[in-house]
Amino acid sequence: MASALVSSIVVSVFLALIATVSAQTAAPAPALSGPLNFTGILDKNGQYTYFLRFLADTQVGSQIQNQLNTTSDGFTVFSPTDNAFNNLRLGLINGLDSEKKVQLVLYHVLPKYYALKDLLFVSNPVRTEATKPNGTVFSLNFTGRDNQVNVSSPMTETPVGTALHQGKPLAIYQVDQVLLPDKSFGESSPTAAPSPAPKKAPEPKKSSGNPGSSGTDMGLGLLLGLALACMGFLPIS
Repeated sequence: MASALVSSIVVSVFLALIATVSAQTAAPAPALSGPLNFTGILDKNGQYTYFLRFLADTQVGSQIQNQLNTTSDGFTVFSPTDNAFNNLRLGLINGLDSEKKVQLVLYHVLPKYYALKDLLFVSNPVRTEATKPNGTVFSLNFTGRDNQVNVSSPMTETPVGTALHQGKPLAIYQVDQVLLPDKSFGESSPTAAPSPAPKKAPEPKKSSGNPGSSGTDMGLGLLLGLALACMGFLPIS
């Protein structure tokens, strides 16, 4: 009787173990995360409309997206907010040609992944993806302490803000100013002011009589008198 009871318990435990293993095996595996969507991360946050437009117009956004699957170094992107663009001098962006717009967007991209803490210890200057026509690379500088990092260019300095994404191969940080590489980006061409109309020379004042008329009349009188005297009409004393 006792042996039968023990056998029954063993069988029950064995069946319970089988059920547990089966349940764990049947549980669905966690879904794998899809590939990174660079512009999708910005679009989701909803305050980077202008930067997204520049990424699309210059095709820099699609180039970064295509290289995310192959790069070993990764990318670090500083994304200016819409307010950052709104605070620029009126007409500055519209005054840039297509080449300078590409340079401006690439100036916000580092060709390497940096976690926020890494930016505290980088060796300045740090090269960006932007280059001049002669091949010279535009660079940025980073300073800070504790968890606060500032990024600066010859024209701009601003804190590095919220990490919109931070995980190799891509880091995206918010910045509240547009990073300007040099003076050629910071100074828009002023609109030429219209030349003032040339002043007219003052018209001469009209006199009520004919100037010099009295002198002319006197001269004519003398000539007439002399002629009459010669003709014998006037006695000569």
